[in-house]
Amino acid sequence: MRALLSLSLLLLVPVAVQAEILELNDGTQLVGAYIGEAEGTLTFLPVTGKAKTVDRAEVARIDWTHKAPAKLQKRAQRARLKFVKKRRREVSKLLKAYGRAKDDAARDEIGVQLKGFSENALLKPLSDALSDTKQATREFAVKALVSLETSKAVGPLVKAALTTKHKALGQSAHGAALTLD
Repeated sequence: MRALLSLSLLLLVPVAVQAEILELNDGTQLVGAYIGEAEGTLTFLPVTGKAKTVDRAEVARIDWTHKAPAKLQKRAQRARLKFVKKRRREVSKLLKAYGRAKDDAARDEIGVQLKGFSENALLKPLSDALSDTKQATREFAVKALVSLETSKAVGPLVKAALTTKHKALGQSAHGAALTLD
């Protein structure tokens, strides 16, 4: 019985530590799950403990070949959802600021900031911005959705083309959807 218990513990140990491996430039290795990247930082959830954020420049490599255990995968999934929601809120705030911007220089600066966000963080707020009250925001949303170069942007563009009260937006969204389809 004791031998069987020892054998089962030996079999569990490698599975328990298997996960993505984040190797830093100084040789430190973190075992856990990748959460996301933003503004030059990377967020990683170690097997034990809380999420850690490190400068992307400090990361030598990420070994994606290992699968995290189910418990860590669940924790990581919750952390990723939270991460993306936070990023989407930041995108929404920037899009509102874009609509309030008084000049092209301010809009250009906001556009540069938005380029630092992932497709996942941009897609929903940009889709929502297609129905914004500000024309500049709607036009920007069309251009930004096209620049994502993803088929996921086709649906929101077609919906905007079919449902908008703004004829110019409808034509622009329709043309943009055709370029992506």
